[in-house]
Amino acid sequence: MKKIIATLTIFSFITFFSFPNFSYASGTTFGGRLGGVFYCTCSASLLLFIQDYKTGSPLALVYGVGSKLLTGSPYGLYQLGDYSSGGQCRVYVGVGCVTIPTNGLIGGGSVGFGTS
Repeated sequence: MKKIIATLTIFSFITFFSFPNFSYASGTTFGGRLGGVFYCTCSASLLLFIQDYKTGSPLALVYGVGSKLLTGSPYGLYQLGDYSSGGQCRVYVGVGCVTIPTNGLIGGGSVGFGTS
């Protein structure tokens, strides 16, 4: 009986520690339909407007340097992934560039994002 309990205990520890530890704390998840795309002329990035199903409100997310695209393209109809703070959308107006307010950098967290 002691051998069975010892074997089950060792097997439980091996099973528990053999799976990778997932942590998605660095980003905020979202999922929804792409509503529009705007090109940020000064910052050479895209501003994606996504109707987030989780919050029910639109998100203005930057696709640019630091974005991790896992599958699809940034123009895919449905977007799923995470975003983090950061990312700028700067647009040329007349004699200089201005910054458009955004919710964050799409795919800038630990998960990334994908489209379909």
